[in-house]
Amino acid sequence: MSIHNDPANGVSPAAVAPVLAAENLHKNYGPARALGGVSLAVAAGESVAIMGASGSGKTTLLHALAGIIRPDAGAVTFRSIAGPVRVDELSEKERSRLRRESFGFVFQQGLLLPELTALENVALPLMMVGYPRREAEGRAMHWLHLMGLAGFEARRIGELSGGQAQRVAIARAQVTGATVIFADEPTGALDSATGDDVMSALLDSTVGQGNTLVVVTHDETVAARCSRTIRMRDGMLQQAASQAAPQAVPHAAQPYAAPQSSAQWPGAQQPPAQWPAAQQPPAAPVQAAPQNGAQFLGAGWSQQ
Repeated sequence: MSIHNDPANGVSPAAVAPVLAAENLHKNYGPARALGGVSLAVAAGESVAIMGASGSGKTTLLHALAGIIRPDAGAVTFRSIAGPVRVDELSEKERSRLRRESFGFVFQQGLLLPELTALENVALPLMMVGYPRREAEGRAMHWLHLMGLAGFEARRIGELSGGQAQRVAIARAQVTGATVIFADEPTGALDSATGDDVMSALLDSTVGQGNTLVVVTHDETVAARCSRTIRMRDGMLQQAASQAAPQAVPHAAQPYAAPQSSAQWPGAQQPPAQWPAAQQPPAAPVQAAPQNGAQFLGAGWSQQ
């Protein structure tokens, strides 16, 4: 079955050569169906919101697209600069490396390491792929400044507001130069004003730079800010895009290939030189640190 040009399956007509594509995905947990034949294509530079009730399969779909889980059947393809990669056929170790080097993640609670400072949290993914600490922290500091967090570098996560902590998570997700960012309820733990501010920062730093954003959300206001919305019910796509087909993004970045050394950092993936002055984080309640032991190490988390 071809996944292209099929609006009934949530595939954008503009996505002729998608950066990320899923075809006929199935996933069961015992007798419960999580995904029942989902096909989806995501174009480079597009923002896609996935909506649905709890248990509809939206987070399972995001995890399958991101290589966190392997579907029981179907294909997930990521278009890297080196060529198409069948994510579903990779080993656990290979999928972990793909997440660490090519994807970025922002979650509802951030999943930042409470023992580390904001600077150390953002620098960690770079050090995990071989960057010297000094250079990693230099790049991390630049991203924190772009997020309006100059002066907060030495604070631990418990010393930041919820909105500030999410900005740290956004910086960490992109410091490696990832061109596809996955966000699971990124504003779910925030008040409406702070959530709107965080969503602005997320959009400006991803699709605003030609990269791709896939967001799972319950919030219609968050979905309305994305270029396309798909809805899920009982593990299947309920309806196609609710907005116009995505338009080409100016200065869109090419698909990302992880740098092998600091000298190979792709110029197109340099953080923007300026950040909108209005994106200053408002005060919000302090965000609780993750309570379980499965800490998300940069983008290199591996599900047990």
